[in-house]
Amino acid sequence: MPVFLTRYPTFAALLMASALATATASAQDQGDKDLKAISGYTLTLPKYKQMMSAMLNLGKAAQQNPGISAALENSADATLDQMIARLNAVPAARKAIADAGLGTREFALIEMASLQAGMGYGLTKQLHLTPDSVARTTGVSKANLEFFRTNEAELERMRQAMEARMPKDQSADADGEAADSADSADTSN
Repeated sequence: MPVFLTRYPTFAALLMASALATATASAQDQGDKDLKAISGYTLTLPKYKQMMSAMLNLGKAAQQNPGISAALENSADATLDQMIARLNAVPAARKAIADAGLGTREFALIEMASLQAGMGYGLTKQLHLTPDSVARTTGVSKANLEFFRTNEAELERMRQAMEARMPKDQSADADGEAADSADSADTSN
């Protein structure tokens, strides 16, 4: 499993879910255009760090303005261009991404290429497949598979650091506190 597909706060999970859906939709519905763009993007550690910074910025912006999350929902059938247009249509989202040093197109490409390569790398590990076979059958870039292999520990460290810094979902925190209170009441009887 890719290092960044573990438990995230609500907003980050929304971004990843929409990215996965877009990757699947683009491969099936959009044809080769999106798949070629995503597979053709070569990941680097500096660009990956910028994407993580943008995601953190987006999470903070969404906490201050819940409309950001609402504007990015329902991206399951979005093409890459539609995803970029949705990001561009929300000034706070565009600013959050720009503050990380990225444009919305590059952010979307990095996010999608990371998702694609992370899933492909997970296949190589879990099913003991060669990078060549995964690249051939999925279209994922061999360079991006190698990026995940050589940077696996750093990517996991970055994911954990981002998760620790990501604003917490207020409703989830309130539910957790209520459950903790109920547990405390149960144990005191």
